[in-house]
Amino acid sequence: QERLEAARAEWEAERIATADEWRTEVEIQAKAAAMDEARAELGIEERVQERMKAAQEEMKNVEAELRARITKEAIERVKEDMKKETKPIRFKDAIGRKFTFPFHLVQTWSGMEELIKQAFLHVEVVGPQVAQGHYDLISPDGEVILPTVWERMVEP
Repeated sequence: QERLEAARAEWEAERIATADEWRTEVEIQAKAAAMDEARAELGIEERVQERMKAAQEEMKNVEAELRARITKEAIERVKEDMKKETKPIRFKDAIGRKFTFPFHLVQTWSGMEELIKQAFLHVEVVGPQVAQGHYDLISPDGEVILPTVWERMVEP
Protein backbone atom coordinates (compact mmCIF):
# COMPACT_ATOMS: atom_id res chain seq x y z
CA GLN A 1 0.00 0.00 0.00
CA GLU A 2 2.85 2.34 0.65
CA ARG A 3 4.06 1.69 -2.81
CA LEU A 4 0.66 2.39 -4.17
CA GLU A 5 0.49 5.64 -2.27
CA ALA A 6 4.00 6.50 -3.34
CA ALA A 7 3.13 5.75 -6.96
CA ARG A 8 -0.06 7.73 -6.62
CA ALA A 9 1.84 10.64 -5.06
CA GLU A 10 4.44 10.43 -7.80
CA TRP A 11 1.73 10.31 -10.42
CA GLU A 12 -0.06 13.24 -8.79
CA ALA A 13 3.21 15.21 -8.67
CA GLU A 14 3.82 14.48 -12.35
CA ARG A 15 0.26 15.49 -13.20
CA ILE A 16 0.64 18.75 -11.27
CA ALA A 17 4.05 19.37 -12.85
CA THR A 18 2.60 18.63 -16.30
CA ALA A 19 -0.36 20.91 -15.59
CA ASP A 20 2.01 23.62 -14.37
CA GLU A 21 4.17 23.21 -17.47
CA TRP A 22 1.08 23.29 -19.65
CA ARG A 23 -0.23 26.38 -17.82
CA THR A 24 3.18 28.02 -18.14
CA GLU A 25 3.28 27.16 -21.85
CA VAL A 26 -0.22 28.59 -22.37
CA GLU A 27 0.76 31.74 -20.49
CA ILE A 28 3.92 32.06 -22.59
CA GLN A 29 1.91 31.61 -25.79
CA ALA A 30 -0.67 34.14 -24.62
CA LYS A 31 2.07 36.62 -23.75
CA ALA A 32 3.74 36.00 -27.12
CA ALA A 33 0.42 36.53 -28.90
CA ALA A 34 -0.16 39.73 -26.92
CA MET A 35 3.34 40.93 -27.78
CA ASP A 36 2.78 40.10 -31.47
CA GLU A 37 -0.48 42.01 -31.39
CA ALA A 38 1.21 44.95 -29.68
CA ARG A 39 3.98 44.88 -32.29
CA ALA A 40 1.37 44.83 -35.04
CA GLU A 41 -0.39 47.81 -33.48
CA LEU A 42 2.93 49.59 -33.15
CA GLY A 43 3.62 48.83 -36.79
CA ILE A 44 0.28 50.32 -37.74
CA GLU A 45 0.96 53.38 -35.60
CA GLU A 46 4.41 53.73 -37.15
CA ARG A 47 2.91 53.50 -40.64
CA VAL A 48 0.27 56.05 -39.68
CA GLN A 49 3.00 58.35 -38.35
CA GLU A 50 5.03 57.88 -41.54
CA ARG A 51 1.99 58.65 -43.69
CA MET A 52 1.20 61.70 -41.59
CA LYS A 53 4.77 62.95 -42.00
CA ALA A 54 4.59 62.32 -45.75
CA ALA A 55 1.27 64.17 -45.94
CA GLN A 56 2.71 67.09 -43.99
CA GLU A 57 5.70 67.24 -46.32
CA GLU A 58 3.36 67.15 -49.31
CA MET A 59 1.31 69.97 -47.78
CA LYS A 60 4.47 72.02 -47.28
CA ASN A 61 5.48 71.43 -50.90
CA VAL A 62 2.03 72.32 -52.22
CA GLU A 63 1.95 75.41 -50.01
CA ALA A 64 5.38 76.50 -51.25
CA GLU A 65 4.35 75.94 -54.88
CA LEU A 66 1.12 77.85 -54.31
CA ARG A 67 2.93 80.75 -52.67
CA ALA A 68 5.43 80.84 -55.53
CA ARG A 69 2.65 80.80 -58.13
CA ILE A 70 0.64 83.49 -56.35
CA THR A 71 3.75 85.65 -55.97
CA LYS A 72 4.62 85.18 -59.63
CA GLU A 73 1.08 86.07 -60.71
CA ALA A 74 1.06 89.13 -58.46
CA ILE A 75 4.37 90.30 -59.89
CA GLU A 76 3.07 89.79 -63.42
CA ARG A 77 -0.09 91.78 -62.62
CA VAL A 78 1.94 94.61 -61.11
CA LYS A 79 4.22 94.66 -64.16
CA GLU A 80 1.19 94.67 -66.43
CA ASP A 81 -0.41 97.47 -64.44
CA MET A 82 2.84 99.43 -64.59
CA LYS A 83 2.95 98.99 -68.36
CA LYS A 84 -0.64 100.21 -68.61
CA GLU A 85 0.12 103.19 -66.44
CA THR A 86 3.17 104.12 -68.47
CA LYS A 87 1.35 103.96 -71.82
CA PRO A 88 -0.11 107.33 -72.79
CA ILE A 89 -3.52 108.07 -74.28
CA ARG A 90 -3.46 109.45 -77.80
CA PHE A 91 -6.05 112.09 -78.58
CA LYS A 92 -6.91 113.79 -81.87
CA ASP A 93 -9.12 116.86 -81.66
CA ALA A 94 -11.78 118.18 -84.03
CA ILE A 95 -9.34 120.42 -85.88
CA GLY A 96 -6.81 117.63 -86.50
CA ARG A 97 -4.28 118.28 -83.75
CA LYS A 98 -2.79 115.24 -82.04
CA PHE A 99 -2.08 115.06 -78.32
CA THR A 100 -0.49 112.48 -76.07
CA PHE A 101 -1.70 112.53 -72.49
CA PRO A 102 -0.28 110.50 -69.59
CA PHE A 103 -2.81 107.85 -68.63
CA HIS A 104 -2.88 108.81 -64.96
CA LEU A 105 -4.10 112.31 -65.92
CA VAL A 106 -6.96 111.11 -68.16
CA GLN A 107 -7.96 108.05 -66.18
CA THR A 108 -10.97 109.91 -64.75
CA TRP A 109 -13.50 111.91 -66.73
CA SER A 110 -12.72 115.09 -64.80
CA GLY A 111 -9.02 114.75 -65.70
CA MET A 112 -9.80 114.23 -69.39
CA GLU A 113 -12.30 117.08 -69.42
CA GLU A 114 -9.75 119.46 -67.90
CA LEU A 115 -7.13 118.60 -70.53
CA ILE A 116 -9.64 118.98 -73.37
CA LYS A 117 -10.65 122.41 -72.10
CA GLN A 118 -6.98 123.42 -71.85
CA ALA A 119 -6.35 122.19 -75.40
CA PHE A 120 -9.17 124.37 -76.78
CA LEU A 121 -8.56 127.36 -74.54
CA HIS A 122 -7.04 129.47 -77.35
CA VAL A 123 -9.04 128.08 -80.27
CA GLU A 124 -11.43 130.82 -81.36
CA VAL A 125 -13.92 128.88 -83.47
CA VAL A 126 -14.82 125.89 -81.29
CA GLY A 127 -13.08 126.84 -78.02
CA PRO A 128 -16.15 128.42 -76.39
CA GLN A 129 -18.35 125.43 -77.31
CA VAL A 130 -15.80 123.02 -75.87
CA ALA A 131 -15.59 125.12 -72.70
CA GLN A 132 -19.37 124.70 -72.33
CA GLY A 133 -19.06 120.91 -72.78
CA HIS A 134 -20.53 120.75 -76.30
CA TYR A 135 -18.40 117.95 -77.72
CA ASP A 136 -18.27 114.17 -78.03
CA LEU A 137 -15.32 111.89 -77.54
CA ILE A 138 -15.04 109.22 -80.20
CA SER A 139 -13.28 105.89 -79.59
CA PRO A 140 -10.81 104.45 -82.13
CA ASP A 141 -13.72 102.24 -83.26
CA GLY A 142 -15.82 105.32 -84.05
CA GLU A 143 -18.16 104.97 -81.07
CA VAL A 144 -19.14 107.89 -78.84
CA ILE A 145 -17.80 107.50 -75.30
CA LEU A 146 -20.17 108.96 -72.72
CA PRO A 147 -18.69 110.70 -69.67
CA THR A 148 -20.52 108.29 -67.35
CA VAL A 149 -18.67 105.27 -68.79
CA TRP A 150 -15.32 106.94 -69.48
CA GLU A 151 -13.47 105.35 -66.57
CA ARG A 152 -14.62 101.86 -67.61
CA MET A 153 -13.79 102.41 -71.28
CA VAL A 154 -10.47 104.21 -71.21
CA GLU A 155 -7.33 102.11 -71.13
CA PRO A 156 -3.75 102.68 -72.17
